[in-house]
Amino acid sequence: DKDAEVYKFYINSLYVAITRSIKNIYLFEKQLNHRILQLLALKENNQPLQVSEEKSDMREWLAEADRLEGQGKYEQAEQIRAKMHGYAYISPEQLEQIKTLALDPDKKEAEVKKERKQLFQYASKRLMIDWIEQLAELGFHRAVLFMKEVRQDRKEYLKSCRLGRQGEVDRVIRKYGVDFPLSGQGPTGLMMALYHGQNELPGHFLKQKADINKRTGEGLLAVHYLLEGFFKNEFHKDLSMADLTILLKYWYAVRPSSLTIQTHLQRFSVSGHSMLFFLLICMRCLDEEVPSKVAFKFHDPATPDRDAAVFSMDMIMRFIIHVPDEVLPPYRKKRSYVNSILAMHEVDRDHPYNKQAFKRVDRGCYSLNPVLAIVDQ
Repeated sequence: DKDAEVYKFYINSLYVAITRSIKNIYLFEKQLNHRILQLLALKENNQPLQVSEEKSDMREWLAEADRLEGQGKYEQAEQIRAKMHGYAYISPEQLEQIKTLALDPDKKEAEVKKERKQLFQYASKRLMIDWIEQLAELGFHRAVLFMKEVRQDRKEYLKSCRLGRQGEVDRVIRKYGVDFPLSGQGPTGLMMALYHGQNELPGHFLKQKADINKRTGEGLLAVHYLLEGFFKNEFHKDLSMADLTILLKYWYAVRPSSLTIQTHLQRFSVSGHSMLFFLLICMRCLDEEVPSKVAFKFHDPATPDRDAAVFSMDMIMRFIIHVPDEVLPPYRKKRSYVNSILAMHEVDRDHPYNKQAFKRVDRGCYSLNPVLAIVDQ
């Protein structure tokens, strides 16, 4: 019988209030005949109190919800969000049922109108735009109007991030959050500001707690966009991209402390300080720059065939020598050192520290492991 669990949040709050007290406990209760007061044999105090009220604002409560969610306390976190955003709390089990019905393309509007309304309300408050987009594709009117506004805002947002218009950027952040993507699973504002070499705007995003570990649908991080912008500036002389100053200013600010990569069923942690980390980022963001490709074919429907860029040692060194010493120390730019890292982490190499990051396709020529992916830690 879990009927009493509805009171769990309040019981826990009372427990914390009592156990954290140092000298006095004050209970504020409008209902003077409340059973808890009778149970504890407490009487109303008519004496004046010198107690000041400290009331958390909405942002603080939502930050607390994020903290609780990080501890695995999803139910408490969602209860707080529901209260702050003004919608009815939905348990994970209820949400899954509502989502399944609401997004079923075989259901007629009249059959699931209630569920689609509930899902839209939940998703719009939580800014889960991919769910709203699916509702719009099913013809749910409120979702269609919402996505029309989103598309217009995204168009202006991209322009503002590219040109460094902080006022317009803040308007969108207030509306959708700091990690608002510029397309379904596309880059965030931080990524675009870095890519286009904005001097102040990336710092503004970071002050707003933009997530440097946020990935696009293709698995790209903010640090990928920073380095790619720098290479385009260096090799194509595109002055609208990140230059040396921007690279030095933001490299360590947006470089994650580590990456978790997965190859088939194995996971490896890659330190952000390592040369392997740099090569993974470098080769991934230069994929389109390399004309030579190799086709990888898999006989597994779950793993589609794909083409991958082939990097010769000469090509890798050509890129690396342009990276400043503050990002890549001189000893790491030596050809023998770079080659040793690539060889150590070859897919088919027998080495105790091998993280299977690269596939050797010819003598001195490497591709990123085609089944490698950056995953959540």
